[in-house]
Amino acid sequence: MKLSIVKIAKTIAVAITSWWAFNAISIMLFGSLGTTPKNSDWNYILLLYVFIATIGIVAFIANIKSRLKIWKSVSFVAAVLSVTLSFALLGFYYGGSLSDNNPQIATITAIVLGTLGTILALKKNQIVLAASMTVATIAAYGFAFYAGTNAVAYFSVSKLFGGIVWSMVCLLYIGLTINNFTNVLKSSRVSNAYLTYSNKQ
Repeated sequence: MKLSIVKIAKTIAVAITSWWAFNAISIMLFGSLGTTPKNSDWNYILLLYVFIATIGIVAFIANIKSRLKIWKSVSFVAAVLSVTLSFALLGFYYGGSLSDNNPQIATITAIVLGTLGTILALKKNQIVLAASMTVATIAAYGFAFYAGTNAVAYFSVSKLFGGIVWSMVCLLYIGLTINNFTNVLKSSRVSNAYLTYSNKQ
């Protein structure tokens, strides 16, 4: 009975988080297109790119299976980091939205929710870990879209090297998207890897 309740709670958390993450990441990405380093808010845009790129890949790292003890430690750290960054990203967007795009409040909200995410991850909250994998899936897809847009932009001005590099990044993150989504469907391997490591401590 308890297991069924956890599964139901995971499903609800994943569904809600999927909407929150898709809404936040898509709006921020589309709003950032065309922004250059000359714009005053470029630092926030750059931070967005770093966040979604990192979230997409750390969740993948957390799911890599290995018998090496040191890698189990890496998976543990990656799982916690995935939750922390996912919460911080959502906090940044929704904190900013609710405060009329105030960057200071958005940053504070990101720090507060990121800290909360870390605490819940350290408490082995499976629902939170599953929800963070959903954010990681959408973040990876969002960065794949961004990389693909850059690739097209480079190819359109005959800059082949830049186009090829961004195309490779795009393909990499498409792969990460598929991998992370598969793990969501499998009830989040990141939770299992994390719990396995934690229970041995």
